[in-house]
Order: sequence, then C-alpha cells, then structure tokens
Amino acid sequence: LRARSDAVMVGIRTVLRDNPRLTARVKGARQPLRVVLDSRLRLPPKARLLKEKGRVLGLTTSKGPAAKRKELEKRGAEVVRVKERKGRVDLKAALRELGKRKVNQVLVEGGQKLSTALLAQGLVDELCLAVSPKAIGAKGLDAFDFRQLKEKRVKLRKMGWNKLGKDWLVRARLV
Repeated sequence: LRARSDAVMVGIRTVLRDNPRLTARVKGARQPLRVVLDSRLRLPPKARLLKEKGRVLGLTTSKGPAAKRKELEKRGAEVVRVKERKGRVDLKAALRELGKRKVNQVLVEGGQKLSTALLAQGLVDELCLAVSPKAIGAKGLDAFDFRQLKEKRVKLRKMGWNKLGKDWLVRARLV
C-alpha cells in the first residue's frame, strides 16, 4: 500500500510512540512522501523516518518554533506552516498543501485521533483496515473513537478483503 501511495501520513503521536520509518519495504519500490502532522514541532531530530532515504514533510502551525524548524530542515525534512483548527493542523489545509505537490493518494497510518478526525470531516474515500488476530477494544487498540463519530453516519460500499498471512486486509469505499 505504501509503494502505491503518493504519500504516507501520520500524526506526531504515532511518531513519538512507534518511531516508524514509513517506507515501502518492497525491493525496488518507489518511496512515498512521508508526512507528519505536528502542530508544535515535537518531531525528534533523531526519528527513524528522518534517517531513511526519501522526502519527509512536516506540517505545522504557528506554534512550531522556528529553531526546531531549522533543526529539522538540517536533517532533510521540509517543514511547512499551515492553517490551524482548534489548536491543531487543519486537515483540509494539510490536504490542500499535499495537492499543491501533486499528491493524489494519501495512505493514513495515523492513530485513532487522526483517523477519527479525517472520517468525521468527510475526508476519507476508502478504508483499508489490517485486521490481525490480536485484541481490540478495552485491552487493545481502537482504530476510531466512535463517540466522536456519533453524529456522522459513515456508509460503506464495494467491500472486499484479502488474506495476508495470518492477517486480513479489509477494504471499503465510502459513499
């Protein structure tokens, strides 16, 4: 999925918790633009995604310190200030910024907050959910905060699935 996407996007909390590389690890695959939504520029200069080959774009707000911006740019990241909404990077502004860069397909690997916010704002075309034989719910990870979506009706169509080893990839287009 990463190799087929123009960009892979996460929120800063995912970077701080998981320290991902966000690269396509298929031999010879093209590497997507790696995008981090980071309203206060908390991206660690030693983050793994900054050590990998390829482009990194940090989207921040006016809360991102200029000194931190320069430090990240020295590490090879491009940092762009976008409009904020409720103290965070405005998701529509972030997607407009990606559109300026001819980014058409964005794979969001963010956590619950980012995924829920994108769904709530109607900014999702397709869901691709990797389902593993692990716990979800009270003892596991919830992909979405359904309390935030209670006013938003999400309708799915064209559902399908593929087996990936022990896991399943479930896909659905949104109406």
